[in-house]
Amino acid sequence: MFAFRDVQRGFRDERWKLIRYPQIDRTQLFDLKNDPFEITNLAGQPAHAERVRGLTASLLAEMKRMDDPLASLTASKIQPAAFDPNNPPSAIGKAKAKGKGKAKG
Repeated sequence: MFAFRDVQRGFRDERWKLIRYPQIDRTQLFDLKNDPFEITNLAGQPAHAERVRGLTASLLAEMKRMDDPLASLTASKIQPAAFDPNNPPSAIGKAKAKGKGKAKG
C-alpha cells in the first residue's frame, strides 16, 4: 500500500497497480507488465471491473491492517478533478493570500 495524505491511496501486486483518489472520486488501474510507464488507465474498462473490485478490497484490507486514518476511499465532499490556477481549492487560495504582502529577499 502507498498513500499521500487524504489525497491518494494505492495498492499493487507484481502486475497490477491501483490508485484511488478519494477527493475527486477517481480510480486508476495500470497493467505494469504491458504498460510499465503507466500510460493507459484501465479502470473504466468493463473487462477490468472485477480486477478493480479485487484490488480495491485488498487496498481496504491493507488500510485497516495499517490503521490508516482515512475512513473511506470516497470523500464526503467530492472536489473537481480539473485544476484551474485562477480558481484554486480553498487551502491553496488561503496559502497564496497568506503569502501576499511578505517581503522577499
